[in-house]
Amino acid sequence: MTTERVPRQSDPTADGPAPTAPHRAPGAADAVTATDTAAIPAPASPPDTRAGTVRSPAPTRPAETATTTYLVVAGDALVVGKQPDGDSVRFRPQDPEVLRQLANGDRIEPGKDGSVQLRLDGIDAPELHFAGHSQPLADRSRDVFLRLLGFDEVSYAANHMTVTAAQPATVPGVIVARMAEAYGRPVAFLFTGDAADELRGHHGTRIEVDRTRLSASANVRLLASGDAYPLLYTSTSPELRAAVRAVAEGARDAGVGVYAVDTTARFGVADHDAIGPDGDLVLPKLFRRVTDWLRATKDASTTEKSRTRATRKPTFPAWLRADPDRNDHVHVDGATRGQTLDTLLRQKGNTVTMEADPLSLVFVER
Repeated sequence: MTTERVPRQSDPTADGPAPTAPHRAPGAADAVTATDTAAIPAPASPPDTRAGTVRSPAPTRPAETATTTYLVVAGDALVVGKQPDGDSVRFRPQDPEVLRQLANGDRIEPGKDGSVQLRLDGIDAPELHFAGHSQPLADRSRDVFLRLLGFDEVSYAANHMTVTAAQPATVPGVIVARMAEAYGRPVAFLFTGDAADELRGHHGTRIEVDRTRLSASANVRLLASGDAYPLLYTSTSPELRAAVRAVAEGARDAGVGVYAVDTTARFGVADHDAIGPDGDLVLPKLFRRVTDWLRATKDASTTEKSRTRATRKPTFPAWLRADPDRNDHVHVDGATRGQTLDTLLRQKGNTVTMEADPLSLVFVER
């Protein structure tokens, strides 16, 4: 899932001491987001790895300004000619101008067919096509998501990503959203079926969203089945973050979906295959960062003979520390002081260890 660079936020990793206690999920070894045919901007050239010793200062905790009031936008979900994944889909609002009412709504640029790419709030599904790489269970997450929305008999092109046909061609839906993120995607909870019908009459107005309303969203239903991980940001209210977290905890306790095979606590990073379709399944945000790291450092020499200061391949955490755009700021377990993601990671050889419970993380929205 997912487009990342400046907007969608970075993922950190580090060798330094981690202030949080290690966590292992029970039974575990422990939206790039779907787009039209246009590719998401490639990450900028990585910084000089010799700057890897520079550590970003830990941010202080931001004031909680997120509310539970959301703008209601009616429209249709569409997939034919698109590349949906497990946490993102194209959505065509019945009145595109309504989206301008969102915070940062001027960032939104509908496609020629009037559709926009959504970022489903609170979730992160296994990546189906990030920089040419994918994760285990990515196909399953996408297929579950599309069935949940109401699409059936979905056919794909030879690349197994672009939808060539589906029944029906479009599905009526409603999103509730507060803002557009840096890539111009509305950050939304998506509803179809009866839940959408109940909301459609509120199109263009703002409503309060509580736990009961949230439970009918596609976002939370994917979390409940274990077909997506939670991904929480400061842009979502504490009340709704708690609701999302509780659902994810239930899925993890049951060991369903991604939690049946999750290895976020300890995973291999020797090469792309280590976290590829037949490799370790990790939090998608970490997958995206590791993928960028492997791409950026693929030419660095790792032989003992040539491991000079100038050519040595940086560890994943060190590489993150050297790039503030990728090294997210995060709060752990409601801590009053934030830290960078790299401080939660350790690497020894080709193994990375995550020393915080992923469900306790709240990333700072950019």
